[in-house]
Amino acid sequence: MLTGMMSSIGVGGTIQSGELDLTSGLDVEGAVTFNDSGADVNFRIESDDNANIFFVDGGEDRVGIGTATPQVLFEINKGATAAQGIDVATAIQTTGMFSADLGETSGNGIYNRVFFLSNSAGNIHLNFGDESDSDIGAVGYDNTDDSLFFRAGASEVMSVASGGLTLPVPLIATRPSVTNLADNGSILITATCANIDANGGARTGIRFAGTGTAGQILAVNNTGGEALTFHNTEGTALVRGIAADHDTMEANFMGLFISDGSLWNLIAGGVDSQPDVGLTAS
Repeated sequence: MLTGMMSSIGVGGTIQSGELDLTSGLDVEGAVTFNDSGADVNFRIESDDNANIFFVDGGEDRVGIGTATPQVLFEINKGATAAQGIDVATAIQTTGMFSADLGETSGNGIYNRVFFLSNSAGNIHLNFGDESDSDIGAVGYDNTDDSLFFRAGASEVMSVASGGLTLPVPLIATRPSVTNLADNGSILITATCANIDANGGARTGIRFAGTGTAGQILAVNNTGGEALTFHNTEGTALVRGIAADHDTMEANFMGLFISDGSLWNLIAGGVDSQPDVGLTAS
């Protein structure tokens, strides 16, 4: 049944103007063109729960799925936030475009292609995340230096450019704030790096704050200008030179130690004359 006819049918059965309501469905055979005149009008399809399940913005030349305000040529947005659906607007530049070219036949056979295009000065992100962080992981291409990058845990973990593969340099430890030591002071073992200073004068009786656990590695950095002499009841030796007379950590010394669960042993940055004994923690 046709209702709401407020127009005349012109030559060839064309409705010239007015409004048409169909209450019992519509079957169409043949080609259909909407907005053939190119007017600034929108086209919208509703679903049961979404008023904008399909939306064509006639003025901005954009198509939206689940949104009445698409920000790029084609945007899919399921929910109130980008993280609740697929939001192409956050993945490509406003001046960019999403394109799919699937099943095309060429002289080399059949191949499928998907394009994410932006302007030559922008970059493209394919983001992965959840409702609390929409881009904690990503794959992207930076057009400014022509590099492909990968991000995980909100940090870039790898990039590929014409010069090859680049990986971030891992850190064993980040040097913390300095701990000033007095005579018989203790080197903290709660972090992976201990930043220590004699605080104006050479100190004696220095020890570790504990034995540590077997396999624990500790970087010890004496950033001060004075030497530190270790507590040496077990006859251990930490020397920076060949002929040192004491178990001494000289100024600006950096040593890497490993615990066997009872003693600390120097493994890099100096010379331990008794590596089987180690440095006592008491």
